[in-house]
Amino acid sequence: LIWTTQIAYECVSLSFHPFGVALAAGSTEGHLVVLNAETGASVATVRVCGSPLSCLGYNPAGDMIAIGSQNGSVYLFRVSRDGYSYKKSNKIRGAQALIQLDWSTDGNYLQTVTADYDLAFWDIKMLSAEKSPVAMKDVKWYTHNSVVGFLVAGIWNNRYYPMTSMLSTVNRSAAHDLLVTGDTDGYLRLFRYPCLSPKAEYNEEKVYSMQVSAVRFLFNDRNVVTVGGGDAALMLWDVVDD
Repeated sequence: LIWTTQIAYECVSLSFHPFGVALAAGSTEGHLVVLNAETGASVATVRVCGSPLSCLGYNPAGDMIAIGSQNGSVYLFRVSRDGYSYKKSNKIRGAQALIQLDWSTDGNYLQTVTADYDLAFWDIKMLSAEKSPVAMKDVKWYTHNSVVGFLVAGIWNNRYYPMTSMLSTVNRSAAHDLLVTGDTDGYLRLFRYPCLSPKAEYNEEKVYSMQVSAVRFLFNDRNVVTVGGGDAALMLWDVVDD
């Protein structure tokens, strides 16, 4: 154990600052709690809204954080150079609860996924939805945590497994060559990234009796961490060559 800290709110989302200086957590009561990533000390608490902050992420430059809420809106905050000071910048209004978001590599766009699996693209400068989603198919994404998207189409309606469940979580490796997915039946699958074809092959493990709540590659891409909601089990996996 490196550090532990007591937070006054139940937290449901996390994001590391790209320079590793801060860890941001979103709470069920609409607070953003920021911790010193090295010591765990609380450095900032910001009231964002009155709804759960279900997803969040820093842009590649680390000077802005996007916070997705169950009220459907995305809140944009400016971040100081040290990652410890936050000032509200803008708000993008939406109508459906958000569950995932990603920044583009250039920091100009966001992609978000709703609880109903609707994918939307947002122009950060214009604070508006992209009217031609097809124009976004070649955008490079800084992260890929969205279960829906052009670059992960092959994980849906894949001919090698029946779509009897819904995909609940995905994560792309730091090297941009692997994609790990989890579904509501407890299956963990490892694909090549990008995953475009319904004929995409994969490695599969049945790991939980219920939904896989979250999957994440560790920084070196040699390990994956999974969390099972109903099983209350945290697992650490090695990524090995066949």
